[in-house]
Amino acid sequence: MKTKILLGLSALCLLGSVACKKKETPVDKKAQTLTIHTLATLAMKTTVAAEAASDAGTAGGTIVYSIASTIGAGAGSATIITDKQTGSIINPVKEGTVILTASTVGNAQFESSSASITIAIGAKVSP
Repeated sequence: MKTKILLGLSALCLLGSVACKKKETPVDKKAQTLTIHTLATLAMKTTVAAEAASDAGTAGGTIVYSIASTIGAGAGSATIITDKQTGSIINPVKEGTVILTASTVGNAQFESSSASITIAIGAKVSP
């Protein structure tokens, strides 16, 4: 009789019974803080690298950037172009203010994190 019961439980485990799944021990992820090093002002017809760092170093995951226009009067516009050689480059399109956000999704060791700054885009400064 014991054999039949054990075989029955094995069959249930093979079918994906929740009771038979191995319990996973939760891992405490460490918090990380992102700091943006990009300048808060930018002139039209110039570009600047989007730069941020995590206090977890490269172990905190890849940092990605996004840019959005502010709402209302004074909203500017910019794009971010990313490639392996130059990194993430901010290209101003319209004078005004934009919001640069740096974020990381985290990983098995570190929680996700994000940081934002407002960038003022102005007319090109003459030399």
